[in-house]
Amino acid sequence: MSKAVNIDHEFNIEKYSKLLSQAQGGRTQTKFAKDCGLSVAYICKHLNKRINKPPIPSTLKKIAAVAANGITYEDLLDAAGYDVDKYGNTDINTLSDSSSPIQELDFNKLATATITTALSNSNVKWFVNGNSISNNTYYDMDIELQDCQITHWFFKFITIPSGSLSTKKEAFMECIYSHFGQLTLYADIHTKYSFVTASSELYNLVKSNPPTALATHISVILIDISTLSIRKEEYIKTALSDNNIHIVSLK
Repeated sequence: MSKAVNIDHEFNIEKYSKLLSQAQGGRTQTKFAKDCGLSVAYICKHLNKRINKPPIPSTLKKIAAVAANGITYEDLLDAAGYDVDKYGNTDINTLSDSSSPIQELDFNKLATATITTALSNSNVKWFVNGNSISNNTYYDMDIELQDCQITHWFFKFITIPSGSLSTKKEAFMECIYSHFGQLTLYADIHTKYSFVTASSELYNLVKSNPPTALATHISVILIDISTLSIRKEEYIKTALSDNNIHIVSLK
């Protein structure tokens, strides 16, 4: 059972509930709860303001790690009645150095939050198909699009391997080529596949090794995990490159 934590000022349940709804983004309650590592009943009660005390900071940290629409841990702390200066120095913020290797699970959560935030701020009609973090080896997130030339948008989150990238480059590219090979079985002209990274080095490495014969749409997306924002997105050359101009993008 979680240890109670005393609040520092009044719990603003209206503000907290609104922030939680914004953090949910385009996900269902079931999907959002799973991403947070919380029960659906817990999320439902909090969204509907059927609570008399705020969640503890460690729970807010879980929510912030996968929040859409740029909702931060500090936003949630303040609404819940906690002193931001006391609790705001979290390991979420220590992940802001995009050049440093980070735990894969942490990056997947932050990347998921970044992509869903960008989609929520776009005019695209979308929803998550299945699990946000899938068991499929060739993608980490599958977005289904409506009223769009592309019906499915698959995302693969990639991080710098342990150690120096220069010594791991060959193994990393073997992994990327393996994904390209799997795409020949699953992808078509109505799908898009994006590699998502916080490393400029990985971004440029993927971009400079295009699968020119593959008949699908592929892009590489550079994100800033400290602000949960998209820095840039570029298509890489494939057999369908001439048709990319009408395909949905995040930047």
